[in-house]
Amino acid sequence: MTLKNRQKLTNYIYAPNIHLFAFHLRHGSNLDESKQLWHQCDQIFQKLEIRESSNTYLQLSKYLDLERQPYLRRTELLKNNQTSLSFTSQVVIDNSALITKGFAYPVRIGDSYGLWLNIRCPERDENNQPTEDVEIKFFGALNPDNCLIFKNSPYFLGQTILVTAWLNLEHKQQQNQNQKFLKSLADQCLNSLIAEPAIRPSLYRQSELFGSPIFEYGLVTQTTNYCHIIVWLFRQPETDKKFNFCYQQLLDLFLYRNKIIKAFHNRLYVYQKLEKKYEAIEKMIDEIEAHNTGIELEATELKQFKIQLKAMPKLAIEYTRWLRLLEDYRNTIEINAHNYEEKIEQIRINTSEENLTFLEHFIQKNCVTFQEQITGDLNYFIPGTGLIDKAIASIRGIVEIDQAERDRQNQEAAQLERDRREKADNELQIEIAASGLAIATGALVASSSGLMTQKWEWPGSPKSTGYPHPFLISLFLSLILALCTYGLTKRLRHLIK
Repeated sequence: MTLKNRQKLTNYIYAPNIHLFAFHLRHGSNLDESKQLWHQCDQIFQKLEIRESSNTYLQLSKYLDLERQPYLRRTELLKNNQTSLSFTSQVVIDNSALITKGFAYPVRIGDSYGLWLNIRCPERDENNQPTEDVEIKFFGALNPDNCLIFKNSPYFLGQTILVTAWLNLEHKQQQNQNQKFLKSLADQCLNSLIAEPAIRPSLYRQSELFGSPIFEYGLVTQTTNYCHIIVWLFRQPETDKKFNFCYQQLLDLFLYRNKIIKAFHNRLYVYQKLEKKYEAIEKMIDEIEAHNTGIELEATELKQFKIQLKAMPKLAIEYTRWLRLLEDYRNTIEINAHNYEEKIEQIRINTSEENLTFLEHFIQKNCVTFQEQITGDLNYFIPGTGLIDKAIASIRGIVEIDQAERDRQNQEAAQLERDRREKADNELQIEIAASGLAIATGALVASSSGLMTQKWEWPGSPKSTGYPHPFLISLFLSLILALCTYGLTKRLRHLIK
C-alpha cells in the first residue's frame, strides 16, 4: 500500500457519532427563555434538513410535555410515554448521500432541562452488515454554521459535545508507529467539527476511559466562548459496551459539570461588581481620613458628607447581596460536586471499571481549584462589610461633631444678637425717656415763664425779700421734680425686669 493510500485510509473512520448534551434552567426570565433548549434543537433539525414522514421539518417542541410527572425529580418529557424521538436523515459529502440516524432525548432533572441529541452513521446497514468507513469531514457536515454550538444566555447552563468513532485497522497500525498519531486523529475530528479557529477549543488533556483513548478540549478557566468537546476513539468492543451501560449517568455527570463551570464563570462577574464597590468604600474611607484633621468643615463638605451618609446603607445592602451571591456560587459548586461524585460511583458499579481517572480529574482538580478561588474571594471581600460600618460611624461622628459645633456657634451668635437688640432697645428707651424729660422740662419752663415779668429786688435793697427770683425758684423746683421722676422711672423699670 502506498503512503498516499495509507494517508487516505487514516482520514476515514468507522461509525462516527456526535452526542450533544445541552442543559438549561427550567425557569427563565420568561416563557420563551425557558424553552430555548427546544427551539435551538428545532433549528438544528431545520439546518440539517431533518424531516418527518410528512416532509416537514422535525420539531422536537411539538412532541414535548413539559408538565409530565411534575412530582418526579427526573423524567422524560416526550408525550405518549415515549423515551426518545428517533429520526433518519442523510448528509451529503462530496456529492454522495450518506444515511444518518439519530434521536433526541429531552429530560427534566431537578431544576434543569437536559437534551441529549445524537446524530450518527450506523454501524450496520439494513442487511445487518457493517457499514463502510466514513471520511472525517462527516463531522463538519453535521455542523453547518456551527449550529451545534448553542447560544449562551443567563439561564443556559452549558453544553458538552461528545464525538465518538471506531479506530480501523490502519489507525491501530499507525498508532504503533507514531505515539502522536491518535492525538492528530482527534485533532482532525475536532477541526472538521469546528471549522473556525477562533471558536475552536484548545486541547486540555488526554487520557483513557474504558480502555480507549479520549481527548478533552476546552479550558475551564476560559470564561468567554467556552466550549467543551470530547473526542473518544473506540479501539475495542468493551469500550462501546461500557458506554452503553452508563450513558444515563454520563448525561447527569455532564449536567453537574456544566452547572459547576457556569457557577465559576458567573463568579467573575460578581467579583468585578464587588471589586468596584470595595474600591468605592476604600475611597470613601480615604476621604474621611483626609477630613479628620480637626479643621472645621466647609458647608459644601458637610453637605457632601450628609449625602454620603444617606447613600451608605444602600451601598451596604448591595455589597452584602453580591457577597451572598458569591457564597451561593460556592454552595452550588459544593452541591454539584457531591452529585458528580455519586454519579462516578454509579458508573464504577455499572461498568465494574476501576480506572475512572478521566472523569475524576474534574472533581479532584478543577472543583477544588474553583472552591479555593471563591473562598479566597470571600476572604478578601468580607472585611468590606466592616469598612462600610466604619465609614458610616466615622461620617456620622464627623457630621455630628461638626453640626454640634455649628449649633453652638449659632447659639452664641443668636445670644449676641439678642444682647445687641436688648441694648439697642434700652438705649432707645433711654432716649425716649430723656426726650420725655426734656419735653416735660420745657413744659415746666414754659409754665414758669409768666414769673419772669414779676418784680424782684436785689438783695440788700430796701424792698428785697431775701428769696431768689420767683422764676428761678419755679425752674429749680421743676428740674428737681424731673430728675426725681427720671430716677423713679428707671428704678421701676429695673425692678420690673
